[in-house]
Parts: sequence; C-alpha cells; structure tokens
Amino acid sequence: MSADGRYVAFSSSASNLVENLSPAVEEVYIRDTVGGTTVTASVDPTGAIPGNKASSAPQISANGQFVLFYSTANNLMSGGGTGYYWRDLQAGLTYWIGASNAPAMSPDGSNVFYGIGSSLELWQAQTKSSNTVGTLVGGAGSYAISPDGTRGAFSSGATIYTANLVQHTTAKLGSYQNTTWSQFNFSGDGRYLVNLVQDSHHTNQVYLYDFQNATNMLVSEAYGGSGGGQQQM
Repeated sequence: MSADGRYVAFSSSASNLVENLSPAVEEVYIRDTVGGTTVTASVDPTGAIPGNKASSAPQISANGQFVLFYSTANNLMSGGGTGYYWRDLQAGLTYWIGASNAPAMSPDGSNVFYGIGSSLELWQAQTKSSNTVGTLVGGAGSYAISPDGTRGAFSSGATIYTANLVQHTTAKLGSYQNTTWSQFNFSGDGRYLVNLVQDSHHTNQVYLYDFQNATNMLVSEAYGGSGGGQQQM
C-alpha cells in the first residue's frame, strides 16, 4: 500500500478486474482507491497483454509510482525470465532485476536490495542496473533496506547480518538459537532495525538494534526483566 493509502498492490487470478483484459493466470494489480480504477502491473511492453505465467508478491513504493513483483512470465520484457521485476507505472516501463528470495525495495522505490549466488546486490532505479555491495553469507531468507538505501539487513539460518551498502561491508548482528525465520523493518531515519525472530518451537521474539550505539535490545521482554515473553505476534 502507498503511504497515503491511495494505491494498493495485490495479486489475483480473477479474470474480471480490468476491462478488456482477461488473464489466464495470477497477475499483479494496482488499485487506485480514490480514482476507482485498477491497472495491471504484470504486463508486456505494450501494456496490453498480461503476463503469460503467474505473477505475485508485489511491493509498492510510498508514492504509488513503482512496484516490485515476482513473476515466472517470459513476455514482460525482452531478456527477462523468472524472478523479480520493477515497474514504473507512470512511464509504463518494466525492468528485470533477477532471481532472488524476497528482495527489499526502499520506500521511495529507488533501491532494491537482494542476494544472488554468493553476492549481495543493490539495484538502483537511477541507473537501472545492479552493483555488488557485499558477500552473501549462506542462503539468505529475507532482506530489508533502510529508507535512504545506505543500509541493509538479511538473515542466513539462525544468524542476522547488517550490510553497509555504501562501504560494501557486512557485519553479524546476532545469532538466535533454533531460529527458523526472521522479519525486519527499518525506522524512518535508518538508525533502528526491528527484527522479529521465530524459533523451532514457534516462539516469536522482537529485538531492536540501534546502529548508532551498536546495541541489540530485547523488546518482547517478560515483566520483571526475566527474559523473552512466551509468545509475540
């Protein structure tokens, strides 16, 4: 959803969402809740033909202009393939970023942080290209990027790492025993990173990392300071 709530990105296999467009598979759509219109984001270069294979997992920028989504279609652009695509809805242009697991787009849509192979990559809208910004440690499960595009975070197994996307360095934030997955969110100024981790017993805990003071605080602390709570959602 855009920052003002006007634009909502979603995927659907319905065939009656856009006039004169009847897709046969799941597609990505953008709904303008003010204008009352819906457009298809997962379309070929002409904008008239929907993707010939499924598209899903959309992320939309704060202003509603840019959308990042996953697709297995091969007709969205020349040279594209299975992976993530970035589309400028105003210009009607689509770019293939590459195959990755759950990349993260900055709120303004200008940067996409992801991993491929053994590399951490930063795709930038200004150049429409990716640059290697670090080494991917293990197979990353999820990613996050700060609003200004200078910091990233990713998980690999039970360990969470932070990445300096300017200096091209990575650092281990911490390891959490029996962690099965993690989720991240940066604060608006990029100073803090909130991370939700879940262990093999399905117990969730929330931590807040302060980049300025290099501290990682347990937020979901039980009363009396006796450790983490039993369950946090």
